[in-house]
Amino acid sequence: ADNGITGKFVRGSISGNIIRNAGAKAISLSQNSVNTNVTGNEITNCGTVGIAIVGATSNDCKNITVSGNNITKSEGAAAGKEDITITFTNDSTVAHNSSTSFQTKLLISGTCTSLSVIGNHFDMVDADPGSNLDCIKSDGTLTHCVVNSNTLRSSVFKSRQAGLNLNVAEKCVVNGNAFDNFDTGIKIVASGDNNQLTNNVFTNVDNEVS
Repeated sequence: ADNGITGKFVRGSISGNIIRNAGAKAISLSQNSVNTNVTGNEITNCGTVGIAIVGATSNDCKNITVSGNNITKSEGAAAGKEDITITFTNDSTVAHNSSTSFQTKLLISGTCTSLSVIGNHFDMVDADPGSNLDCIKSDGTLTHCVVNSNTLRSSVFKSRQAGLNLNVAEKCVVNGNAFDNFDTGIKIVASGDNNQLTNNVFTNVDNEVS
């Protein structure tokens, strides 16, 4: 399957593109990408991930901004088809993106430090109420991260999963987010330490924090 825009970017800018029906990833930054902005792109019905930042253990990505992008998909929910993925990426920002699909909106993997997730509008839309997909999910380790002023909702069916699954998180701040129509608002494992959850608003959420 064909990707859209891919490669290692250093002091790069991927901006203002319209990418439709890419067979696999629409935009993908590979290991060691640094100081790059992915902004203002319109992505429709890509085959797998909309925007992927793909660092590795010893080859992380740094100072990446993913901002103001709009991602729309019509396919059914499935792992491996997330809207945005961030892997082993540090000192970076995911801000003011909008996404309407059945998928996990943002998947954070590996070890990520100083990641800011701010002001995004993510809607699970017609999410299968039996699916196992969180809206924002970490399956790695987050340190010194900020999740602030995001709107996370499941607009048709109530999601049986979480709006925000932090998994293992330390010294992270979750502030001023709106959660609507989830089984769980914020999920965090007991081994997480020194996290602050403040001023979040929960509507039609069964378990605010678990």
